[in-house]
Amino acid sequence: MKSGYLQAGPEAAAKVDPNTPKLLIYNPLAGSRIQLPELARICRKFGRLGWGVIPHPTYGPDTAAQIVREFYGLVDGVVVLGGDGTVNEVLPALVETELFLAVLPGGTANVLANELALPKKIDRAIARLVGGEVRRVTVGQAGERLFIAMSGIGFDGQVVAGLSSTLKRRLGKAAFVWESVRQLGKKPLPRLRFSDGREEWTGSFGVVSNCRLYGGRFVMAPQASLEDPRLDLCLFQSPRKGRFLSYFLRLARQSHLSCPDVVYRKLEHVEISSETDVPYQLDGEIGGRLPLTIRSRPGALRLLFPRPEDR
Repeated sequence: MKSGYLQAGPEAAAKVDPNTPKLLIYNPLAGSRIQLPELARICRKFGRLGWGVIPHPTYGPDTAAQIVREFYGLVDGVVVLGGDGTVNEVLPALVETELFLAVLPGGTANVLANELALPKKIDRAIARLVGGEVRRVTVGQAGERLFIAMSGIGFDGQVVAGLSSTLKRRLGKAAFVWESVRQLGKKPLPRLRFSDGREEWTGSFGVVSNCRLYGGRFVMAPQASLEDPRLDLCLFQSPRKGRFLSYFLRLARQSHLSCPDVVYRKLEHVEISSETDVPYQLDGEIGGRLPLTIRSRPGALRLLFPRPEDR
């Protein structure tokens, strides 16, 4: 198997070769933490269905991509057992290569696993992955970094920046709710400027999405698709904290796009700036601080889509 760059152009959906091993990257600290007996059981399940997998833990933050590179030429795909942060870490080693990405639910939010409608039970998820097909998808590029699900700018960037890893491990998704309430009680919401070169908008919280879902199962960008060459901007414009409570309720009911002060656009790139120090997040992990240019990279990643669920 070659590990070089793919040639540009369309590619039909493809089945996975069962005769080539796959690398199973797992984050031993993700979610409820992965124990060795569970890991061994997962490997046996893959083996019974015809896939040989090589398990390998991450050593700490920002180590997953280097581990993948060490296996170039030995595997034809990478299965990530972890959260969205671990998935994000492998992207630099997979984008524009022949290796495919597959995900198993194993972290806190699992936006990508939910987007692909993977079952939460690992055995069922494995069975659907083994029967799936590989298709090209878009990734987002934020400055020099990549994302597969979304980039959040402004309010949720502040939430992610303020969230301690200890609290996240203890409370899971509830930690984000706790930190959101804490952030609303702190300094004023930021004022952001967004421009795609044709239009300009201002707001206090924006999400540039490659997926429909946000924060687990909230439908933030209903028109988004991993196979769409464009990204979706959802921008909440009001600077009033009281209005934010209304936004969250509307988001839970999937009626936020009917608000007159919510902007929704399809775009290929967007420039984002602010006069204050504003953080942004990528796939649920802190990415950096404004200013920032985000652009889409259509067809840059080969992603394994699970087979449809049996009816």
